[in-house]
Amino acid sequence: LVIAHVEAVDDFPELIANLHDAGCQAGLVLNPATTLDEVLPLLPDLDLVLFMSVVPGKGGQSFMPEVEGKVRALRAAVDTQISEGGRATKLMIDGGIKAHNIAEVADWGIEAAVVGSGLINDNGTIAENLAEINSSL
Repeated sequence: LVIAHVEAVDDFPELIANLHDAGCQAGLVLNPATTLDEVLPLLPDLDLVLFMSVVPGKGGQSFMPEVEGKVRALRAAVDTQISEGGRATKLMIDGGIKAHNIAEVADWGIEAAVVGSGLINDNGTIAENLAEINSSL
């Protein structure tokens, strides 16, 4: 699986086609400021969409709950796509995901999450933090 920022690629449909031709899955990163208009035409060919819930490249940011609308809208589009026999595009999120908000994003339709500081921190061991995250789901 290769995941690329839509803003960093001149011809995203070509990237997807080349990846699929090479036997590789294709994913797209959706930054908080990027509209769904960038993604919807590509959705039938995407294996994964990664929502950023922080602005990439700026450390120490808090989770941005305002991405909820985009996540729910894309979840609905993916569900429609699946019901029509299309690709089961996975939805993932990265940025400020911790035990206190992981159930919330799962409710939005997120299927996988990148958990950095929610797992590796001074509040507990990795095992303890993972147990807390799992119990939150």
